[in-house]
Amino acid sequence: MINQDILYSYIGEQLKNHREQKHLKQQDVADAIGLERTSITNIERGKQKLPIHVLFNICEVLGVNPSEVLPRPGEVAEVREMAKVSVRGFEGTLPPSIAELITGSSR
Repeated sequence: MINQDILYSYIGEQLKNHREQKHLKQQDVADAIGLERTSITNIERGKQKLPIHVLFNICEVLGVNPSEVLPRPGEVAEVREMAKVSVRGFEGTLPPSIAELITGSSR
C-alpha cells in the first residue's frame, strides 16, 4: 500500500526543488495557477493533497513533466513492521499481531 504522507511529502519536495532551480517564488507559482501562496507552501510541505490538474498546472509553470516529480511506488510504500517467527519448523516473518497469536508472546 502507498503511504499517503510519504507520497505527498515526496511530491512536494520535488516541486519545491524544481521551483527553486527556476528561481521562482511560491507567490509566482501561486499567481500563475490561481492559488494562494499558502496553498503552494502546504503542497511543498506535503500537508495539502493536490488534485491531478493542479499537479499538471504546477508542472507546466515549472517546465517539468509530471513524471519528474512522481515517485516510483516502492519509494512511497507503507513500511510494515514484521516479526520473525519460528514454530515447529516454520520460519518466516509475519505481522506482529499474528506472530503473537502463534507464539503466545509479544516482542
